[in-house]
Amino acid sequence: MSEIRELLDGLKRGDEPIRSEVSRLSDLQTLEPIRAILDTTRDVADKLHCYWMLGRLGRNADAPEVANYLMARLSRETTARFRRQALGEALFIVGPWDPTHAIAALADKSRDVRYAAIQALGACTAPAAEAALIDILQVDADPTATRHATEGLARSGTERCAGALVSLVQRLPSDRRNEVTIAAALLGLSRLGRPDVLPQVAADLGGWRDDLANWARMLYVVRCGDARHAELVFERLTALVRRPERPNLTYGIPLLAADHVDELTAGVAFLHRVEDHRIDGFLEAHWDSLFEEERQRLAP
Repeated sequence: MSEIRELLDGLKRGDEPIRSEVSRLSDLQTLEPIRAILDTTRDVADKLHCYWMLGRLGRNADAPEVANYLMARLSRETTARFRRQALGEALFIVGPWDPTHAIAALADKSRDVRYAAIQALGACTAPAAEAALIDILQVDADPTATRHATEGLARSGTERCAGALVSLVQRLPSDRRNEVTIAAALLGLSRLGRPDVLPQVAADLGGWRDDLANWARMLYVVRCGDARHAELVFERLTALVRRPERPNLTYGIPLLAADHVDELTAGVAFLHRVEDHRIDGFLEAHWDSLFEEERQRLAP
């Protein structure tokens, strides 16, 4: 426990080398001493840093038992701030951990805790977690809750959620307010290979001022479409390379953006797959205007 206490004290001092060390924490033998401190301390800073350490440990060790402990803490924390953090630290622990406490937190008196519970359930691959997120989509009583639930299903949902995602895309107006939710739904459907809304999405390909909207639609078309969509994809690529900068996707759904390729890479791969030989001449003509990282990704 003394080693963990030293790490905690370093975090409280703002020691960057200590913070860097903790961010790489992966030894599950540290779980018990962290628990021992968290279960007994009344110090606010100790608690906050213990939760942060557990989040790093669970993520790096890919350990559902850490998520289970974080969720068990929910019933012991009387302060919404700590309940929210316990849920937030489970956000990157993807696996079949027990969602019972997170589902119960959907009824928490704090709205922020309820939202954090929805987001945490998106990391849980247990069927009960998916069912809870589907219920939120079907009720659709709170746009923020619907968005968080959609993002969660896009991360870890199965065929069971496909119908709810399709219904969501079909019924939500395609406006600025709903674009992140629709984008997440399309990423989920593209991951599942469901072409249910392909005609609707292909008709809008590249037609949005919002980069996130165009990116999600492009990925959906190239993953669920076929050679009939080659012309649309080619036109979108042509518009992309003429831009002086590339779309910035870090603002919308970074949790999902990190798991998906950019439009240019996806579109080029699609045209190769459907054997549209125009892509070779296209790349040759625009090669010098591509960014260095793009050339590295696209080099034969």
